[in-house]
Order: sequence, then structure tokens, then C-alpha cells
Amino acid sequence: GEVVWTNVQIKGQSPTPRSGHSLTGNGSGKCMLFGGCGIKDADECAVFNDTFVLTLGEPGKWELVEPLGDVPAPRWRHSATLLPDAESVLVFGGLCKGKRFNDTHVFSLDKKEWAIKECAGTPPHPRSHHTANRVDMEPDEGDASAAVEHKVLILGGYGGPGSTRDFYMDLHFLELASWTWVKVEAMKGPVPSPRSDHSAALADGKLYLYAGRGWNSKADPGYYGDMHVLDVKTMRWLEPDSEAVAADGDGDAAPAWPTLGEKVWNHSAMTIKSVPSSYMFLFGGQNAPRRYANSLSVFDSGRNKWETPKTITGAPPPPREDSPFAYDDSTKSLVLFGGWRQKWLDDVWTLNVAGICGPSYAVNTIKPVSGPFTGAAPVVLSGLLFKDSQRISVKFFTKDGKREMTVPGKFEDATHISCKSPNFEKHGALEVNVAVSIDGEPYTVNECLYQFYLNTSAKKCVAFGPGLVPRQEVGRTCSFMIQSKDSAGHYRASGGDPLRVLIDGPSGNAQPAAVVQDHQNGRYTVSYSVPIAGDYKVSVFLDENPNDANDSEAMLQGCPFKVTFEDVWAAGRVSGIAPRVRPNMEVSVLDGKLTVIPLEGEHNLRGIRPKSDKATPEPAAAEEPKAEEEGGEGEAAPVAKPQPTGPVAPAYAWQLDSAAQTWTLVEGEAAVALLCDKVAPAHQKEMQANAAFAAAAKLPAALAEGLVHPELLCASFATAASPGISAAPPITERETAADPAAALAALEPIAASPVPKAKGAGAPCPGPRSNFQTSVQQGNMLLYGGVSPEGAALDELWQLDGKGFWTQLYAAEMPKEEAKGRHTAFVDGSLLELRPGSLGDELQRVRHLPVEALGKGAGVEDALKAMDLAASLAIKEKEELTRTLTLTLGQADKADGGDNLQLLYKVKKADLDIRTKAEEIDLQFEQLVETINFLENEGVISADVAAGKRAKLEGYAEQWSGAKKAAPTVRKAIKQAADAQGSRLSEQIAAFREKSDAFALQMRASPMFELETGVDVSYKALDGFNVEVKKLEADIAAIKASTDIWEMSEALGPAVDGVAEIREELTAVKTLWDLVGVVTSTLKHWEGTLWAAINTGAMEEECKLFAKTVRSLDKRVREYGVYKGLDQVVKNFLAALPCVGDLKSMSMRERHWRQLMEITGKDIPLPFPPDFALAQLLALELHKYVDDVGEVVDRAVKEDKMEQQLAKLSMLWYGRERGREGEPLGPKSICFEFDQHRDTDIQLMRMAEENFDALEENQLLVQGMMASKYLATFEEEVTRWQRELSNVSDVLTMMSEVQRRWAYLETLFIGSEEVKKELPEDAERFVGIDVKFKVCLRGIGEVKNAVAASSRAGLLDDLNEMSDKLELCEKSLADFLESKKRIFPRFYFVATAMLLDILSNGNRPSIVASNINALMQGVKALELSGENSSMVQSMTGNEGEVVPFSKTGPLQLKGKVEIYLNDLIYKMRSELRAQLALALKDYRGKGRKRSEWLFDHVAQLVLVTTQIEWTENTETAIDKLGKGDKQALPDYSVIQVGMLSELIKMVQGDLEPLQRRKIMNMITLETHSRDINLMLIHDEVTSKDNFKWMGQLKTYWMQYPSPEAEADCWIYNCDANFNYSYEYLGCAGRLVITPLTDRIYTTATQACHLVLGCAPAGPAGTGKTETTKDMGCTLGKYVVVTNCSDQMDYRIMGNILKGLAQSGCWGCFDEFNRLLPDQLSEISQQIQLIQFALKARQPQVE
Repeated sequence: GEVVWTNVQIKGQSPTPRSGHSLTGNGSGKCMLFGGCGIKDADECAVFNDTFVLTLGEPGKWELVEPLGDVPAPRWRHSATLLPDAESVLVFGGLCKGKRFNDTHVFSLDKKEWAIKECAGTPPHPRSHHTANRVDMEPDEGDASAAVEHKVLILGGYGGPGSTRDFYMDLHFLELASWTWVKVEAMKGPVPSPRSDHSAALADGKLYLYAGRGWNSKADPGYYGDMHVLDVKTMRWLEPDSEAVAADGDGDAAPAWPTLGEKVWNHSAMTIKSVPSSYMFLFGGQNAPRRYANSLSVFDSGRNKWETPKTITGAPPPPREDSPFAYDDSTKSLVLFGGWRQKWLDDVWTLNVAGICGPSYAVNTIKPVSGPFTGAAPVVLSGLLFKDSQRISVKFFTKDGKREMTVPGKFEDATHISCKSPNFEKHGALEVNVAVSIDGEPYTVNECLYQFYLNTSAKKCVAFGPGLVPRQEVGRTCSFMIQSKDSAGHYRASGGDPLRVLIDGPSGNAQPAAVVQDHQNGRYTVSYSVPIAGDYKVSVFLDENPNDANDSEAMLQGCPFKVTFEDVWAAGRVSGIAPRVRPNMEVSVLDGKLTVIPLEGEHNLRGIRPKSDKATPEPAAAEEPKAEEEGGEGEAAPVAKPQPTGPVAPAYAWQLDSAAQTWTLVEGEAAVALLCDKVAPAHQKEMQANAAFAAAAKLPAALAEGLVHPELLCASFATAASPGISAAPPITERETAADPAAALAALEPIAASPVPKAKGAGAPCPGPRSNFQTSVQQGNMLLYGGVSPEGAALDELWQLDGKGFWTQLYAAEMPKEEAKGRHTAFVDGSLLELRPGSLGDELQRVRHLPVEALGKGAGVEDALKAMDLAASLAIKEKEELTRTLTLTLGQADKADGGDNLQLLYKVKKADLDIRTKAEEIDLQFEQLVETINFLENEGVISADVAAGKRAKLEGYAEQWSGAKKAAPTVRKAIKQAADAQGSRLSEQIAAFREKSDAFALQMRASPMFELETGVDVSYKALDGFNVEVKKLEADIAAIKASTDIWEMSEALGPAVDGVAEIREELTAVKTLWDLVGVVTSTLKHWEGTLWAAINTGAMEEECKLFAKTVRSLDKRVREYGVYKGLDQVVKNFLAALPCVGDLKSMSMRERHWRQLMEITGKDIPLPFPPDFALAQLLALELHKYVDDVGEVVDRAVKEDKMEQQLAKLSMLWYGRERGREGEPLGPKSICFEFDQHRDTDIQLMRMAEENFDALEENQLLVQGMMASKYLATFEEEVTRWQRELSNVSDVLTMMSEVQRRWAYLETLFIGSEEVKKELPEDAERFVGIDVKFKVCLRGIGEVKNAVAASSRAGLLDDLNEMSDKLELCEKSLADFLESKKRIFPRFYFVATAMLLDILSNGNRPSIVASNINALMQGVKALELSGENSSMVQSMTGNEGEVVPFSKTGPLQLKGKVEIYLNDLIYKMRSELRAQLALALKDYRGKGRKRSEWLFDHVAQLVLVTTQIEWTENTETAIDKLGKGDKQALPDYSVIQVGMLSELIKMVQGDLEPLQRRKIMNMITLETHSRDINLMLIHDEVTSKDNFKWMGQLKTYWMQYPSPEAEADCWIYNCDANFNYSYEYLGCAGRLVITPLTDRIYTTATQACHLVLGCAPAGPAGTGKTETTKDMGCTLGKYVVVTNCSDQMDYRIMGNILKGLAQSGCWGCFDEFNRLLPDQLSEISQQIQLIQFALKARQPQVE
């Protein structure tokens, strides 16, 4: 790296020349200089204790500090250490005129103040020439609670106690946390010699001691040039390892730390922390007595090596000693001042070391290590200690520094920075170094190399390999290679090219995916497979500049490659009668033949049971320990013995001879039974083979279990060798990362073989499946197919070898429709497939999968060998091609077209190949070269063999080039002969056209195009025409061979199309007649089906398949007569089948069948005879009367349903079956139920809820019947039910209404003398109603049955008459009650029943008193005495508090109840007012203790009294404040706190519940009072008119509204005032008052003052209602709380408002918004009328 010396000119008052001073930098541009020895004035020398501050910058400045505090004594050769706060410097030791110091001083740069530190412990002996370093000890890992320990380490020096002098090598720590000196008593390791004038610098937890001087002797002059290293954590002097040997390289010398090779003392040294290691800089000093140095050396702590900087810019300072270093991190510079060299110096020098140390972070690696020279490639730099910043620069530069480019970087984390590579095109594809700078700091100095390369060119890249061969097999993995080349045609040496492979073919939208594996050397392997046979195009795209804004791609040369994939399965043609697909079929291999046995139901012949029900293994096997219990593998899973599953007796079986391709029908119960008996042993044998293989291969226990139960789901096929670990994603699955931070993961190299992996760790294995096929062959296990957990059929073949390696031999897609009815089995080493034919469900299609052939070549070595063989064959082809071309073109002069016509053909074809295949053949030569190179690199062929092959290719390529050059000359030479032959070909084509057209006309005139011709005759005609078409095809093929060479294919095109059309037409007719045969035989079989056995569902399903097959035939056959006839037959039958299915309905009666015969005009025997079959029914030609048949069946079904419903009605309401009207009613019929009315003998009628639901449901049912168009058959019965159910509903409704009114009025008009007295006419009317009502009830009770009882004549009229009369009685009663409410308004708040109870017992006060709590909120009971208990002595609250009428005397309850209840309200208020006056007087009495007073008075009045006192005392204090007494309110606040404390102490004692409640309420209110006063004090309120006081609820005992008025209790809030209402409310708990409560009180009182309402808003449960009630308690108001609902109307609300307006109570309406909008409007008007009346002070309102 580079360092720069600069002689800096500093302004300001600079220090005088000196040496031995200290210079300490704070890292932020400032250095402190202290002490030293030098020139004071002119030539006078002195020791200094002055302090200077050097500020670095442009320009720098010296400042002489006039410090505060205790300035240290003058000294030099002391030490100065920067403390952790970076603003304080610790000075220790030094000397002055022979005196050494060991005192400790601290200077604050910020405060410019000295302070002497009194430290604990024993300090080091006085000394100078020592070193001091600050050590920051990090806590141990895992100790999260520990903090960093800061210490100052003092090492060595010269001095001693008193006058003694000595060199030291002792070690002392000054612990800064406690300012305590600690001496290290015993240092470990080889301790250096005592010395002074040395240097010691700290780096990475180690102290590096270098050189110095000590005592001299004859053997030792006392000067040192050695180096020692101390581990400051363990206090051990370390010994160097073998790598850190002496610098002189003497192998025999003892290991020593590296040195500079010379002795030095009084030098300057400083360690600078860097990344990844630190550097120690050493300058100056003496290297011999009075020989001064100015050399600069650098020690790398990471490499343990001394070096001289490679580049030193600027002249160095003159040689000197005693000139200390300071380091400024902001400028990355060492600062040096003064020193000694035969004189004192005063110059300032800086040494910029950024080129060596760099910043505080470093770059280690870059990924990827290369990229295109066009730039913009995402890269990620890995390093250490990066910091977050928006100013990050990344520089790419050549090693000589002459070419560089800089790009912005992005911080990712502390170890990663991302960026995009620059465009290096103007410099070229070069190797560069990469450095980072953050926030303008110097660039990193670590070497980090990056290679720019030329961009890859698509036209230069070559794709080659077996995967591009034109013929491939479906389901097999194909692989080919890509060799990438740059734009200059050179091989690429790295990867990362953005390749995209597109496989375009018949797979539709789900095109096969290709896996591209990057070998990171310029070569790629592409693997792919296709699931469906057909022609595919393989295209490889390359984005040549992937990092630019253009997303365009270029195709590799030769693309697209055309590849035809053929089905691996070999199709075969079988003869004989094939079995038909059945839902349950046993398919097994018995005696080497594929055997198919149809089974009924769920029977099976293998003895397979569900896993939980498997048979227990043999006892011997059971004794063997299970593999999974032992934790090992390899034990064979026990195979269950076959269990019988019930008798199975199929009549037929089929066997397929795979060699002869012939089906054989096995008939006879004995023969089939013999086959059935062989199934289970054969299956068991297969499973035993699987178990043995699993044991030998040491497969996991779960897999071994799955292999012997293939019918069950096997969740994992993983083995130890093939665990199924998925490989890293290929680059085609990882798009180029847009975010550079993702580039690291996206560009990792991927190892790959030339073909997909089949073995080894991470190899694939089959996925979960069930119902798979297995076969053990030649030491391997084959596994085919199965069903995935999602239910998809799998078309895969896997091979498991004896070592546990899985290999996928084949994998294709199985369309869902092709999986239906498909069966497979291993037979004779191959896999056999059975599949239904295209025209039915017979297993006519048989295919073979060549298992043995698939197993060959599946490995990597086999693939490479096959590739080598293919390359050799291709070379031979090229040899033959070039030889043929050369020979043929050489004879062109003889190709005159006469006797040499064949020669003319050869020359013409050669010329055609050269013209049309030149590019293709050129590419093939290049592909062969790359193939040879690849095989050589893979070690398949030797270098010599490869060289020989390349030499051959070069020779063939030269011959090919020669042939291309000769082609134009040859073309010109044969032109005349070629043109003549072309004319002859045109004539031959025309003649053939006439011949083929004539044949087409002859074929189309054949009678085989008509359905009436019949199947047999048509098949004979088809065979004859087929022979003729084959002749035409042979002729056209011969002509086409010539026209292709003469390039006349277009002229031959119509003839080719004509023959193809004839073939297609003939094939279509053959297919059509095949379908006719299947359909005809099937329909004939169905027509013989007996009536009871007809299954129209199965027939219809298969017939739909026929119709679908007919519709799917070639469109050209739709005009044929045979097609139209077949289509009509199928449609007719398909139309008739639903009619047949409908006619099988159980609802069909004989009348319906006769109606059907009338419609069709044909007869059928009724009732049906035993041999009645489908053919007889089809004779009705149902397909012509589909709608009519549907109408008949629909009528039958609807009439049947109606008949069933009528039967249910009869059973439900009459309790008897329909049609038995003369029989008595059943006990289970619906009857009215009766309940006793109160304690009378009257039974009130009702209907059970479930019976009422049935009534409503049945009424709707009958109503539906009446609307049905099929009513005619049952019209009379349905009409009767409509009438009877309507009677039941009407009687029930009227009786319920009459009963309700009668029960309500009966108590009043029969039991209440007062009502009889007040309403005599209505009472007499009710008596008549009562008699008739009881007669009606008795009559219904005698019958009970709902229908019978409701049908009595005149019953409904009687009920209507009673209802009208009861309504008159109710109206009279309502008027009577309203009159009572007007007298005593609180009656509006009680329920009508309770009101009637009170009115009825008005002359019995004790009964009235039982309802007193509903009328007086806080009164629970009254104490009554005297005659008839009519004298009220006291009232008892809800909490048990007794309030005697001691001041106003008892109250006599006499007269009407509404009158004496008003008297009771007045008595309550008068008594409370009188007792309040007494309580207030008692409270103010002298010597009266509050703690005793509160127990002697009513709880409610106690609270009012304390509030009166608080209001008066507070206002008195405020008045005093206004007069200047500032302590008036605080003094009263102290009294408040004392009273509150007394209450708290009382409540903690032993109290009765009522007493405790009373005190708690006092605490609640007085706490609020205390808070109000504290608020007044805090806000300095000095006037009663201040709103903060006026806005409080204040209680007064005063004469209002005039001085002459009697004193009373008044409550004020702002300008609103209220007279205390004296409603007794008991001793209920009071609400805690918050500032929000105060605001609500102010709002509510102002609303009342303005005659408005108040609507507190807020979420549920926040205290709106409780706050309203609590304010009512404060004002002594009765608050009536009403929970509103949508059931309330304006009448109900009107009654409540009447009560409130007349009684003076408050109303609180909860959930007011739940009222219905129309009712809310009415209610709002009611409230508004009341408010208007109040404002107008009207005594009443209408």
C-alpha cells in the first residue's frame, strides 16, 4: 500500500521546540500535547507543564490552553492515554530534573480542566521512559450482564522509589471503573528483559513490545532489537509458532518473533486497528548511539511480518528521537511533532496510512467471480464490519491502477454489500481488483479479484448430445450438452449464462420442463422428458446481455431442433373373445398367462384385508424380533397368510397367451374354481419374493412392510442409498436475480452429470402411492404405476437394485380418461397392459412395456458409452456422406437422363442435399467436434483416440466444403436432362390423379354407405376396397420419391391429398361399421331383459357412451346414410330409456297405463305377464311420446304423493287410517290440552306448540293441494280438510284471545269490590260472559279432539260475541285506572297487575306496603302499627337502614289508596328535611366529634351535610384568598386530608355493614372534594366566580329565593340551581367521581336549567346510566330507568312521560335508539310538548 508524508504548516501559538512530550489524539481531528523538555525563551532550556490542543484540518491550528484545576508539575518522558470517553487524557509518571513521578492526572479536552486522581491500591514506582496502553476487556461469551472493563496498562520504564534507579519489566493495571492500581504479580511465559525507551502497542488483545534499552554489560551493550508479545487476557508472554521464526531465516536459531534486524530505542510506535488484522507503525529513534533514524516500518499482526511500505510519497521527516505518534482516525493519519536530533525540533508532520490500513472494514470475496464486460451484472461482496450508509462506492480497477470504473453499492448486512458491475467495454475483458469505500473513506486494501469476460454469443454456442437425436422415447430422460462460446468464438471458462430451454409439442399448456445444470466451466447439461408422444421442437434461448434493460433473447444455432417422441409401449393385436371391464376384477398371472376373473361385490381372491385386520403371521415368524423394534433394517416383513373372504363362484374367466396374443375363454364352474384357488398362492409367492428382496437389500422396515402390502398406501420409498433429497434447483428454475443481494444464492455452482442422477446420495425415489405392481427380476425389484394420494393414476417404472439405489426407467403422463378400466401385470419379464377398446368396454387393446430394454443404458457410464457409439456412427455417416457426394458429383457429366437415369437421380439428390442441408450438416460437424471434446474430458476416450477422430472429421469437413463448392457447376451441367425428366414426372402425376379420382367415385357409390346393407356385407366390401387403396398408396409413394428430388412436391400435393382422403374415408367407414356392430348387438341383448330386471341407469350410461362415440366420429361420415341411421337408432333408444325408467315408478296405477295406451294407440297386456320384456314396452314407440309419457308419470307421482299426504292428515288429526271414517277417533290424534286456572276448578284450553306447528304446516299443505292441477281425483276430500283445519285455527285463535281477557278481568270484576262499586254495569256484563265462557270450555273439554271440538255449530259465533263484550269491559277498566294514575302519578311506573293488586287492597295497608319499593325507590318496607296496620311509624331502606318519623310524627293510612300514598311521599320529604336541619346543627355543635356524629344520622343526610360544610368552608377560604390570605385554601386542604384520613382509619376497623357502607360513601365524596380543592390551589383560583369553582356541584343550606324564605338545601352548578328533593334513596354505594363525571354533571344540570334533555354517549358499560342515577342521588331525585326496545310504542312511552311530568321524577331511557323510527317520531313530539310547557310554565299540557 501507499503512505504519504506531509510537512504540515499549523497556525496559532505553537509549542516551543521540545522532545519527550506526549501527543494524544482523540480520533476526531484533535490532539493534546503536554509537557516535554525543550527551549523556553531564546536559548533557555526547561521542562514544561504547558498544555496545547492541535486542531487538524485545512488549515490546522495550535491553541495554548489556560487550563483550570490542578495542573501537573512540569515533566517529560511521561505517558498519556486517551480514556474511553474520547475527551479525557490520563497522564502518568515522567521526570523533571532527576525526579521521577508516579502521580495520575486527567485532562478534559471538553472542559479544559486538569484533575488529579486519588487512586486506590499501590501505584507503580515512580518512573519515566515507560509505556501506557488502554485495554478494553470484553466480557466472556454468554455473560450478558457483564460490561466492558477498561484498564490502563503500564509496562516497564526507568526509575524507582526514592533515589534508587533501575530498569523495570513489571506490569501494572489501573482499573478505570474503580480507579484502583493492581500489579500483575506473576507473568507467565518468557518475560522480556527489563528496559525503557521501548515501544508497546496493543492490537487484537495482544501487546506488542519492541526494542528499547536496559543495563549494559560486557556481554550486552543494553540495546535491544527484539520483539515480544503479551496476551493481555491471560497475562502470558507468548512464544512464536513455527511459522513466526526469526527474520534472518536461521533454521538452527530458537524461534523468535520477527524483527527489523537492528536495535532501536527512543523510537515512535503506534498500532492502528484494521480489518482483518491490525498494523503497527514504527518510526525514528536511535539505532546506534547518537545515530538517529527516520525510516518507517510496518508490522502486520495478522501475518506476523515486518515490511517497508511499497510506496512512500513525499519526503520523510528528518531523523529524530523522542517524538511520539498520535493517530487521527478522521483523516487516517499519524501525527508527529518535535523530537531531538542534536537539537530540539518543532515541526509537524502527518503520515497518511489509509493505503495500508484502509478503513475499518474489509472485502474478502466477490460472487460471482466473473461477469460480462458489458456490465450491470449483480454481484455480492463478502467482507467484515460493513456499515449501513447511502454513500457506498465500489471500485473495479486493474492492478496497475491505470484503468478503473466506480459504481454505487448497497448495504445488505454487516458482511455483505451488493452492486452491479460496471461497463468495462472500453478497457476490455480484464482481471480487476475490487475495493469498497463508505462515506468517502479510503478504499479497502484487501485483494479481491474479478474477471470481466466477453459476452456469450448464441450463434457461436453449440448444442449437442443424444437428447437432440430426431427419434426419442416418451417417458425416458433425454440429455444434451451446450458448449458456450463468446463473441470471438472462444470457449467460455465460467458459467452463469441465462439459458432458457423451451420444449414445444403436443402437451398443450403444460409443456415439459427442462432442467439446465451449470458446470461453471462454460458447459451445461440439459435434461428433459416428455409425457406424451408426438413431434416436439427443442429451442434454447440465450439473453446475450442479461443485465441490460432489453429482455430480448437469441436462439442458439440450429434451433429449433425437431425431435419425434414415440410411445415406449409396443402395441399388439389380440384375437379371441376379450373380457369386458367390470367394477371388480381379479387380474393375476397364473401358469405364465394373464388371467382375468370377474367378481361380484367386494370379494377378492387374494385374501387381502385392511391393514388393521391382517392375519397374524406364523408363530415362528412372530418370535423373530421386528426390524423397527431393533432399530435396524433388513428384516423381511412378515407376509400374512391368505384368508378366505367368502364363497366366490364366477361363471367365466379369461386367459391371455402373451406369446400367441390370443384370449381364451375358460368356462365351467370347476375350471374357473381351479383358477380361483391359484390366485392366493400366486399372490403370496410374489409377496414372499418382495419380502426376501427387502431383507437382502436391508431396506427400512416401513418400506419393507409397504412392498408386501402394495394395495395399501406406502408413504415413503426412501432408502439409505436413495433418501429422496431433492437436488439444488437448476438455473432455469432460478431467474436472474433482480436484487443483487440475491445473486449470491442464485449463482452457486451446481454439480451435474451428463445425464440425470440415478444413484447416490440425494438420488430420487418414488413418491407416495398405493395399488402398485412389483416384480423381482435378475436381482432387482421393478415397481410400476399405482395411485397417488390425490387419486391420480401413475405411469412410472422404477428399478431398485440390491444395494438400495432407485433408478427411474420410465415416467409418462396418464390421462384420466385412459386410466379407466386399465389393468397391468408383469408377464415373462415385460409389463403387459390391458385397456378397453375405443368402441366398448372389452379389453381389446394390449400393449407391452420392454422392461429389459429400459433397464439397459439407465446409468451414467452406459449413457456415455452410448454417446461414444453414436458419435462413432455419426462420423461414419459423415464419411459415407462426403464419399458419396464426391463420387456422385464426379460423374455428373455422364448423367444425361437416358440410360443413366439412375445416375441422374443420384446427382440431382446430391445437389438437393447440398442446397437444403448445408447449414444442418455444418452444425453436425461442429457438434461432433464438441462431442469428441466432451468424451475426452469425461475420460470416455483417450487423447489419442480423440485426436484421431478429430483428424478424420477435419478431412471429411474439407471434402464437404469441396462438394459445396462444386455443386453450382454440377447443377449447370445436368440442367437440360433434369428439366426433361421433370416434364415426364408432371405427366405421370396427371395420369395418377385421373386414376385415383375414378376409384374414389367408385368407392362412394358402394351400398356399404347405407345402414340397410348390414354389417357382414359391408365388411366384405371394405376388405376389397382396402386392397385397392394399398395399391394406390404404393404408386403414390414411388412417384413422391422422384418429385422430392425434383422439388415438385407442390405439384404432387393434390394427388397425395386425394389418396390420403380416400384412406381416411375408408378408415372412417370401417370404424363406423364397427360401432354399428357393437350398438346393434348390445341393443338386441337389452331388449330381451325382463321387466323386473331392467336397469335403465346402466343402460342409459352405456347408451350415452354410444352417443358420445357416434358424435366423436369423423365429420365426413355424418353425411353417410349409415351414420344417420345409427345416430337415429341410438337417439331413439336413449330417448325411450328415461321413459322406461319413469314408467317403472311405484306410483303407476292401472289407470295410468290405460291412459298411456290411449296416447300411443297401441296395447300392452295388463297386468304384466311374467315374460313381459323391454321389447314389448319399446313397441309403444315411447321415443315419439316423450312429453306425454312424462305427463302421465308426473300425474301418477303427484297423485301418489297427494294420497300419502291425505293418509298422514287422517292419522294425525283423527288417529285412524284414511278411508275408515266410520271408526272412532284414535287415541293418538291431536287434541286440545287444558291447564288449571290459578286455584280454581276451571281448565283453560291450549294447544301444544308442536301441534300448533303441525296445524300451520298442514294448512299450507292443504292449500297447496287445492292449487294443484291434479286435484280432481281427491277434490272432495281435500276441500273437507281445508274447512276442518280452518275451523281449528279460528277456534284456537279466538279462544286464546277470550281466555286471555277473561283471566285478566276475572280478578277485578269478580274479586274486587271497589271495581264492582266503581263499574257496576261492566261488572254485571262480565258475569254473563263468565257463565257462557265456562260452558264453552266445558263443551270443548268433553270432546278434546281438535277437529271434532272445533266443528261444533255456533261455537265460533259464541267466541266472537264474548270477545266483543270483554273489550268493552277492558275499556271501562282502563279509564278507571287512568283516573287513579292522575291522582298518584307514580302508578304510571308500575305494571298493571301490580297496580290492580294495590287498588284491590287499598283498604289493607299491609298488602299495599308490600309493593312500596316499586313506588319509592329507596324504601324497602314500612313499619306499620295500629288498627288494620294503618299507622306508619318508620321506613326501612334497601340496605336495612331504619328512618323513623321522629320529627313529623307517624302517618295514618286511611281513605283511598292513591290519596294516602301521596301523603306518604309528602311525609317522607318533610321528615328528611327536618332531620337534615337537625344533622347540620348537630355537626356544627361545639365539641361534637365527626366520628360519632356520622353514626347518629341518616346516611343520605350525612352525605348532604358534609357537602354543605365543604362548600361553605371552601368558599370561605376562597374569600380569604381574595383578601390576601394565601394559606387559607391550603390550610383547609390540610384539614380535609386529616378528616379523610380519619375516615380511612375508621373503615379499617370493626364496623357493621351499614356503617361501613356509610363511611365508604363519605370517603368517595370527600376524596372528590379534596381533589377539587387541590385543583383550585394548583390553578391559583382566588375568586368564587372562577369557572373552575362555579362548574362544580355545590350544596348550600340557605334562604332562597328571598331572605325571608325558610332555609333549605340548594344545589348549584354554574347558573343552574336545584332544590334538594328529599327523596329517600337509602345507603346505596356512590359512584367514584372523575373529571369526566364532573363535565357530565355540568352538562346535565345546564340542560335541565335550559329545560332540555341530556343524552350521554359512549360505548356499552362505560357508566352512562350509573352516572345519571348518581347525579339523581346528589339532588335527592327519584330516577326512573327504562330499558327501551323495539316493542315499545308511543302509548307506553306516553304513560311514562305522564308519570314523570306529574311526579317530578327524572327519567333515564337506556337504548333510546332501539325505538322504531315511526314510534320515535311520535315520542319526540311528546317530549317536545312537555319541554314547551315547562318553558312556558304551563300547569298542564294536552
